[in-house]
Amino acid sequence: NPQYAIDPKQVYVTGLSSGGAQTMVMGCLAPDIFAGIGINAGPALGVSTAQIGAVPSGFTATTAGNNCKNLAATNAPQFATQVAGVIWGTNDYTVAQGYGPLDAAAMRIAYGGSFTKGTTVSVPTGGSNIPYLDANGKLRTSEITVTGMGHAWPAGTGGQNSNYVDATKVNYPSFVMDFWFKNNLRVARAAAPVMKACSATVSGSTVTVNGAASGGTIASYQVTLNGPTPVNDAAAGSGASFSKAYGGRADGYYSGTVSATDSSTGLSSSACTIPQFLVGTAPALQPPAGLAVAGSTSSSITLSWNAANGATGYNVYRNGSKVNGTALTATGYTDSGLTASTSYGYQVSAVGNGGVESARSATVTGSTGSGFVCTTTTASNYSHVQAGRAHGSGGYALANGSNQNMGLNNTFYTSTLAQTSAGYYIIGSCP
Repeated sequence: NPQYAIDPKQVYVTGLSSGGAQTMVMGCLAPDIFAGIGINAGPALGVSTAQIGAVPSGFTATTAGNNCKNLAATNAPQFATQVAGVIWGTNDYTVAQGYGPLDAAAMRIAYGGSFTKGTTVSVPTGGSNIPYLDANGKLRTSEITVTGMGHAWPAGTGGQNSNYVDATKVNYPSFVMDFWFKNNLRVARAAAPVMKACSATVSGSTVTVNGAASGGTIASYQVTLNGPTPVNDAAAGSGASFSKAYGGRADGYYSGTVSATDSSTGLSSSACTIPQFLVGTAPALQPPAGLAVAGSTSSSITLSWNAANGATGYNVYRNGSKVNGTALTATGYTDSGLTASTSYGYQVSAVGNGGVESARSATVTGSTGSGFVCTTTTASNYSHVQAGRAHGSGGYALANGSNQNMGLNNTFYTSTLAQTSAGYYIIGSCP
């Protein structure tokens, strides 16, 4: 719109409760207009006002997704470039919490194609965010569960904390705007410059860094050297290539990166990595730092650690005994064949030229899981209570463990419960 400077490719809509429901309606009715939507505690497309407290029996994400596609009619192809965020609170007893994951799944059905569940991340002030990526690796939906929030708009700190606004929870306006802008599929994006090469040469105590980039007009190069005498130079050069010397570097191992920034777009390239190099005399071999447990299953524990200067390999010790045959070249290791629900102590040492081995690192403790596998069950609230997955309270059905309100305890309302551990159930899909 020339008068108001509105980019038609960056029009979005969001709302709470009935506004959340209308957000879904508008996103489905006019996907050609709305590049992104944000549904906050909104009942799904196709339910009545009498059904907001519980998902009706037989009403699924497929039902809502088909309703959405039917509403779009000839505009349905525009779903290919729309994104959707959904958010709800775990203490919301006005609009059924089951509508949250159902709404997001319905939009994925409307969008079509296959989706991959991304890594769940924590939300500031409590909660989780589950992203879903399409077959092209593009983020298409976001499902945020806000711990302890009722039927409200999570607005972050600084504003009112009443009238359906919660100023103690995540700043959703900020989040959803960032989500829309970063994942907009309709706006052409300028390409960032590309680093073609980078290197470092050593003469005495002087390190000379060289680099070259292409794409646009390179306004500056950023050089970072990590080592005994570090470098962080944001003005190392400009143009298609550069070379800059850094004198007075102390003896020891160094590594670094070089990146380029375009003068017209302000976009920066991915960093080009300068491999480890030595200035002066090599120091004594030290044990690796940063040993940590990166993950575990019921029968394995995955470790990670930082590269040690001068190391050609690494040894891993479990409870004092070496577990690898030959020295490892990677800075990570998965120890398998372990017993479930058991703790183990790990250390790592560095191996240098000639087979010399450093002292061992400090011990970290890792534990295997119980082997419990999350499962979901969709049934009437009455059936959940009878099966011991939920319990009745004041005419409502509450999920065992989490005590999330599923709606009225009868055969007319359906909920999906995920059992995440023994005796513990949550509304919706497995996390």
